Order: sequence, then C-alpha cells, then structure tokens
Amino acid sequence: MRAPMLPRRKHTSTRRLLLGYGRASVDELIDDGLTHDELEAWMHRFTDNAAETLKGAMIDAYAVIDGRIVAANPWEGDDSYD
Repeated sequence: MRAPMLPRRKHTSTRRLLLGYGRASVDELIDDGLTHDELEAWMHRFTDNAAETLKGAMIDAYAVIDGRIVAANPWEGDDSYD
C-alpha cells in the first residue's frame, strides 16, 4: 500500500521546493525593482517551467504587491481586489 503513495509524496515535495524557490525569487526581483508587468511575465515563465517539471500539474502563481494582484494567469476582478 505504500508504493502508490511514493510518487505523490515526491510530487508534493517537489512542489514545495518549487514554490519556495518561486517565493524567494519574487522577493529578489521586487528588491531589484522589476515592474508588475515584468513580474507577471516572470511568473508566467515560472509556472510553465513548474508544470513541465511536475509533469503537467498546475501551480497558479500570484502575489499581492503594493495592494495589487500580480499573477501568472490573471483572472477577472483583479482590479477590484481589496
């Protein structure tokens, strides 16, 4: 019964590592002065690469920066977020 769980655990660990890397990278990119549009483009590339690494599993990267949602895949209503 443990054998089927191993890939899932590995997948979860990889996802955690990727998200930690992504969070640290966004912090650095903000410190480097990237614009919201540049951060959005970076997040989009990051999620594409993460999905490839995770064999198609999705990561929906977003951050709230200066009160604005910056997302790899922006959604309706972003502008009205409070």
